[in-house]
Amino acid sequence: MRVNTFKLNEAFFGYFSYPQKSIDAFITPKTSWPDKTKILSLFFCALAMFACNSQVQGQNTLKGIVTDTNHSPLPSATVLLLNSSDSTLVKGGITDDAGVYQIDGISPGTYLLSVTMLGFQKYDTEPLKITQADIEAPPIRLQESIDQLDEISVTARRPMFEQETDRLVFNVQQHISSSGNSALELLQKTPGVIVNRQNNSISMSARGEVLLMINNKIQRIPAAVLMARLQGMQAENVERIEVIHQPSAKYDASGSAGIIHIVLKQNNQQGTNGNLSLTGGYGQKEKAGASLNLNSRKGSLNWYGDYTYNRNRSDDYEINHYREYDYLGDFYNHQNFLTLQDFHTEQHTGNLGLDINFNNGTILGFLFGGSISDQILGSGAESESMSFVNNERTSISEYIFGTATDMSSLTGNANLFQKLSDDSHINLDFDYAAIRYDNFGDLQSNQNLNEMIEYDRTTPMKFWITSLDYVNRLSSSLSLETGVKGTFNRTDNATDIHSLSGGYWSESDLFASEEKINEQILAGYLSLDAELSDKLSAEAGVRYEHYTYLLNSEGREDIEHNFSNPFPILRFNYEVNSENSIHLGYNRSITRPAFFSLTSFFLIADPSLIGFANPQLRPTFTNNFRVSWQRKSAIFSLAYLDRTNQIYFYNTVDKENHLQTSSPTNLDLENIYEANLSVPLFPADWWEMSLNLSGFYHQVKDESSRIVEFKDKIFTYSAQISNTILLGNDWSVGMDGMYRSHFLQGDQVQYVAPYLNIGLNKKFQSGSSLSISLQDVANSMGVVDWEYHQPSLGIKTFGDNNFSERQVRITFTLLFGNQKLTERRKRETGASEVKERI
Repeated sequence: MRVNTFKLNEAFFGYFSYPQKSIDAFITPKTSWPDKTKILSLFFCALAMFACNSQVQGQNTLKGIVTDTNHSPLPSATVLLLNSSDSTLVKGGITDDAGVYQIDGISPGTYLLSVTMLGFQKYDTEPLKITQADIEAPPIRLQESIDQLDEISVTARRPMFEQETDRLVFNVQQHISSSGNSALELLQKTPGVIVNRQNNSISMSARGEVLLMINNKIQRIPAAVLMARLQGMQAENVERIEVIHQPSAKYDASGSAGIIHIVLKQNNQQGTNGNLSLTGGYGQKEKAGASLNLNSRKGSLNWYGDYTYNRNRSDDYEINHYREYDYLGDFYNHQNFLTLQDFHTEQHTGNLGLDINFNNGTILGFLFGGSISDQILGSGAESESMSFVNNERTSISEYIFGTATDMSSLTGNANLFQKLSDDSHINLDFDYAAIRYDNFGDLQSNQNLNEMIEYDRTTPMKFWITSLDYVNRLSSSLSLETGVKGTFNRTDNATDIHSLSGGYWSESDLFASEEKINEQILAGYLSLDAELSDKLSAEAGVRYEHYTYLLNSEGREDIEHNFSNPFPILRFNYEVNSENSIHLGYNRSITRPAFFSLTSFFLIADPSLIGFANPQLRPTFTNNFRVSWQRKSAIFSLAYLDRTNQIYFYNTVDKENHLQTSSPTNLDLENIYEANLSVPLFPADWWEMSLNLSGFYHQVKDESSRIVEFKDKIFTYSAQISNTILLGNDWSVGMDGMYRSHFLQGDQVQYVAPYLNIGLNKKFQSGSSLSISLQDVANSMGVVDWEYHQPSLGIKTFGDNNFSERQVRITFTLLFGNQKLTERRKRETGASEVKERI
């Protein structure tokens, strides 16, 4: 008896019907707030806004501007407020993009200002007497320094990890063993972040999938496109990675687990300059990377651009699936072993921008970008399957598996920044993005060349985004931020599946060959930041979003979803003393289904093991409570997440047809209790260490998507450690590693193997650097085990993947040009915001 048949059967395509029950559940989601909850939320927001209006008595504000001798503003200059009697430090600040600084909470008295900036002479003011609430200091003009760069000795180092009020900051350039890494590999080394290459997902420990920001913009593109872009982004271009647990109302309500913010380096010098980084390496096969950044400023014009190239080849990745189940008194077992050979990715990415400064507070900017990426998951990959009934082998099948993805994108942005006063400005953005995603592959029998399946999926996407933001510092103790935004998306998807059987080709008419998605998100937000006293500050905000989703499928019933929801945030920060502070926060968020999960993606590992999309997915809603205590640079935090409709991949078995399917599905309920400790350690003057310890208690329950209710719970703990050792003469060594116990991902228990990385770095006086790194010393970083087991249904599916690859990389970074160039403007674009959701 042969259990597996090569022909695609009716049972599989039956999964693509759209029952009315699930449509109704989406239109009127279970997560709708009761009226009393809405009223209570709005009451607390109003109470916080009212409290923010109380001003701190006896506290003053000092404002001013710092320019060069040509009256051009100097951003990022350091401004220190000193006591006039003994020159001790009172407060400090940094100038913004317009060269403006503001120092709040100053008691009446006489002070000095000391202003410094690399490449300019230090400036000390005459004594300033502060007696009134708001004082504007005379303009400060800095003279260029005549000192040579090699006469300057910089001894301060930023810590590898810093804890801020709402985020953990990973300073990438202090992480020596990250040399030559891609941004995707950096995320794998970020505390609490899990990268799943097989499912194209990035999650935050047990919290689930996150939103990804690059330079303050949410990435809303297909997950596969995003993963390819991160793989093509050099670590040498990344300044820091921020893990934001509770984003403010300014950000999209998407991202129930939080936001991961990748901040790219900005070229902060005068004239024309740039940097060039080259990487070469070898693991299973060759690795190569290059990046070039250029910046030129002349008068009111600032041109800037960048180009990145990445190439990565490997030869032996493994994906293995198993299933066991009872059916009609017999015990069935099926095994599939997939070996990806000649894994290959290659990507080119470029951006070109122009800013025009009209010297009246008006800046007009344009930014254009594009990328091309090719990814071959397997060329001639081997897929071997075996079937057993009552522990006796009934069949063995061998297939040749191949799949590849071509991606391209073109983005454009126009931006207008208008300064209204020293305390207020508006920012207007118009964005367009066109992305094309082509996925194709085949599966051919080794025993019979007349049996084959071919599939081809083409997905062009277009996005139009516009946003308007207004910021106003109403007083020394109160700031207002508000804005509106509209995002419009059109996605077309065409899928063709052909099967060859008995020498004849046939086209499947059971699978929707064409789908069209129209999506619209309209949003508005209001956020207030207030200093309620010398020790207590607060943030209160609310974001309101209206979401419309329309799916037109050829030959099938259309699906339309419309809903509106408020998403509040309330956060308090209390400074006990100079070394201790307490933070308390609550926010509500939504995670919309990724386009990749909604549209008709299709993957065949063998004829009885198939993955497909689910256009009926509902969004995830999360309530997040968090309290933390910070002592100096150490922080201890507790959090509770209450989540409904979490999206995960459901691996189950159609027993009658002996078919294993993997499809994204909604999980009814999920609760997470979380504790985290982050501690910097300094065993010696030459040794810096960062330790992150986490523990999670995770519960899940689901009954709407299965016959019998499913429940599971687990306790997970993890430890991550990073070390930097200074060897002298600007040489340093870095080591980092991570261990995590078993954890829940949807209804699966998963395990990720521990890893260790080592790196050596040399800094030159010119600012250039040379790095050598040994990645994944134990060759275990890509090992993932997973298991889903529901005894009441007599079904168990499990598997293990191995994407590990020990490799050596050498990276050289060269700085060139005038190193005094004024910083290029750090602005946001909505086009990059479309690069997360497929």
